[in-house]
Amino acid sequence: MDEADLLVIGGGISGLALARMAGQVGWRTQLLEAGPALGGCMRTHRSERAPGFWLELGAHTCFNSYGHLLDLIGPEAPLQRLGRQRLPFRLWRDGKTASIVSQLEPLGFLGGALRMPFVRKRGRSVERYFGALAGTRNFRRVLGPALDAVACQPVSAFPAEYLFRRKPRRRGIPRSFTYEGGLQGVAETLGTTATVSVALCCRARALERRAGAFVVQSEQGTFSAPRLALAVPPQEAARLLRPIRPKLAMAIAAIGESEVESTAVVALAEAVRLPPIAGLIGREQPFYSVVSRDVVPAADYRGLTFHFRPGRLDEAEKLALIATVVGTSDLVDVAHARHRLPALQLGHGERIRAIEALRGNLPLALVGNWLEGLSLEDCAGRAVAEFEWMRRLGGA
Repeated sequence: MDEADLLVIGGGISGLALARMAGQVGWRTQLLEAGPALGGCMRTHRSERAPGFWLELGAHTCFNSYGHLLDLIGPEAPLQRLGRQRLPFRLWRDGKTASIVSQLEPLGFLGGALRMPFVRKRGRSVERYFGALAGTRNFRRVLGPALDAVACQPVSAFPAEYLFRRKPRRRGIPRSFTYEGGLQGVAETLGTTATVSVALCCRARALERRAGAFVVQSEQGTFSAPRLALAVPPQEAARLLRPIRPKLAMAIAAIGESEVESTAVVALAEAVRLPPIAGLIGREQPFYSVVSRDVVPAADYRGLTFHFRPGRLDEAEKLALIATVVGTSDLVDVAHARHRLPALQLGHGERIRAIEALRGNLPLALVGNWLEGLSLEDCAGRAVAEFEWMRRLGGA
């Protein structure tokens, strides 16, 4: 049995952030990742067919308001920050693009301006809150599809308070940026530390409690530690916790999940007829969004990532639609990914507080994008808070 001070299950941004902090204070930390690479929703496709070219299959952007994430990466990390060019987002409908402004009704915003002082986010769904500010027709025609595109899932029923939270911005850093080689480099940097051992392709099969320790049976053996962090989707967390904390597992299992199917394509720049864009919003389309690599331009290639609604199209149908949007079926490279995302509902904050109450003083950190919000910064902030809680808890 391999023993550590902390076991972390899940190698996305949340698990990596917590593992890095634990390593920095000297805890022997073992991270188990079920997949072949670190990153989770930070997944970069580095094309072998277009040497030197990369594009994202998951998260696309960092912002200068991501203070926790920037602190975790640190100023000495061997990562070159790249500012993103300002390009427009456009709508895609009926086989063509349209500007966002052209689809809006000004009177809807006029009514929203009058209501603004009286509309609060707390306790309102995304549709009720933003519909009140922009008008019902503007929400359904433009704003709703745009918010679905951001979250890569239907968000009308989301609690509005979990979208677009204000965070302090860091001076001297571009408002939005990425890193040379893609965001997966952040995961690789966070996972490189002498006091953190990483096991890839190592799925946790079962979890037990023995003599005050967590014992994890995995595909690469048995691991044990007095502390555990679960950085996995809610249904996976519930599966692992069911034998040792069934009420806690039941509460976590009530958190909904959705899926998104992503396809990234690379084409020669001269072959793409679509003008340079930041992305496309799908209105009444099989995809939520198309995110472009144009914001970090390359001389020879262009890349676009389509985030599809699950189960709508097979691979051939996806490629046919991509050819229509891009203007060519002559693709240099194609890559696919699937991601599980939390589907938050009204009352989510109360659910998380109930989950934390059921956890009590068990030295178990719960981190991930299903707790405080979907963004990389929400994940990093939750990891910081859970690590500090676990340190205060001590060896309980």
